[in-house]
Amino acid sequence: MAGPSRKSSARPGARAAGASAGSARRTPAVKSGPRARKSSVPPAEEGSRLVKVVRDSFTMPVAEYERIAQLKKRSIEAGVALKKSEVLRAGLAVLAALPQTQFSEVVAAVQPVKTGRPPREKKKRKHARRGKSRKTD
Repeated sequence: MAGPSRKSSARPGARAAGASAGSARRTPAVKSGPRARKSSVPPAEEGSRLVKVVRDSFTMPVAEYERIAQLKKRSIEAGVALKKSEVLRAGLAVLAALPQTQFSEVVAAVQPVKTGRPPREKKKRKHARRGKSRKTD
């Protein structure tokens, strides 16, 4: 036997009494307590604005990717833990500070790589596909 079903008397999609057309947007609930999620973005100081960020992906040689890990370890030894994006942003700051002649030399030394995703490794199949064979009599 199933218990009595709970049905609300209001139609689905009906607004609560006093709700106007402009208040259809919901505001996120503020969480508190032990399960509250802490933001990784520090609160903005008075007069400052949060910086917009962009998510991007790129292709680079393995040796240069490993160099990011080496620089991260080096930063930890210096007492500052950096993320990959912070290492790249620090490199941008250094490049931007170089005089044009040194900048041109550094940029010329960078080898171009083929853009796009690297090819997926093929998975080895455990069993060969067996096709249905028809016997001819």
